[in-house]
Amino acid sequence: QLERGHRPVLSAIPTTCLFSAGFPKAQIVSQTKRDMHTLNSRNLNTTLRPATSSVAAPTGLSRVHARRRCPAPRVQDDKAAELAASGWAKEQATTVIDRTPAVPVLSTVDALKTRLIAAVASLDRGVAANVREAKEVDELVQQLEAAAGPVSLVGQSLEQLAGTWRLLYTSGFNTGSLGGRRPGPPAALFPAVLGQVFQRINPETGHLDNIVEFLSPLPLPALPAPLGSGRTESAALRLTLRHDYEVQAPRTVQIVYEDTAAELVGSSMFASLPRFAFPQLPDPLKPPKNFRSATFDVVFLDANMRVTRGDRGELRLYIRDADAAVPLA
Repeated sequence: QLERGHRPVLSAIPTTCLFSAGFPKAQIVSQTKRDMHTLNSRNLNTTLRPATSSVAAPTGLSRVHARRRCPAPRVQDDKAAELAASGWAKEQATTVIDRTPAVPVLSTVDALKTRLIAAVASLDRGVAANVREAKEVDELVQQLEAAAGPVSLVGQSLEQLAGTWRLLYTSGFNTGSLGGRRPGPPAALFPAVLGQVFQRINPETGHLDNIVEFLSPLPLPALPAPLGSGRTESAALRLTLRHDYEVQAPRTVQIVYEDTAAELVGSSMFASLPRFAFPQLPDPLKPPKNFRSATFDVVFLDANMRVTRGDRGELRLYIRDADAAVPLA
């Protein structure tokens, strides 16, 4: 409406709204022309107020028509309505595309193996383990046994038993004795440094050898390596304790001690030296087999790890070492 009391100017109202309000077309056109003539003749410089939702009726029109709401024109896209009804818009708004590279998930057994190796890495085969660390290793082994299930040394498992295994940990060294729970020299007083410990199993000959290397506690001059190698070598004493072994179902292995041999290793200079075999008693004078035997249970076995428990409770952890300079014999 115009200010200063003038009647409403219908030309400022959309014609579609007037039609929808029910005004006759002829009256709307006539009244609009009269209003435009009045504005042009007076040259009014006024500002129209914002249009309201209801309009005043032209002269002679019913007030019921004026009070009717002017509905806003609605334009509906059939395609948009169809997509909205199907939920496509909502799905596109909430869908998140993850482009992060997939990380391989370790199985329970692989995860426990990783934790077990990490736990024994700084324990020096068990010599440096305290009571808390030894308990932690034992608990991890129990979890590994439960996750992997029982071992049966038949078929493929029996084939996996063969090879050269390197000792990572034994609970027998927690006592401070190189003999573990069996009689042995105190580790602190032994005149050598414990080196690598291997277990070599050859199913063709039926031999199981425990191989222990000892290093000198005193610094020794490095030995010359073969010409052109560009490196130096150091000497070590290797003891090989040979046993015969027999697999007893389902996962028990019995070993029987036979003899011990010694040799110097660590340099190609020792390759031509013969192995020294410790004197053995004649067979009639040897102790009975049951006094020279021991057993252990294989509680976990796969292609690269083996865990055993001895007949006196010793826990031993091995990993396969295909690169070890300990050929099958």
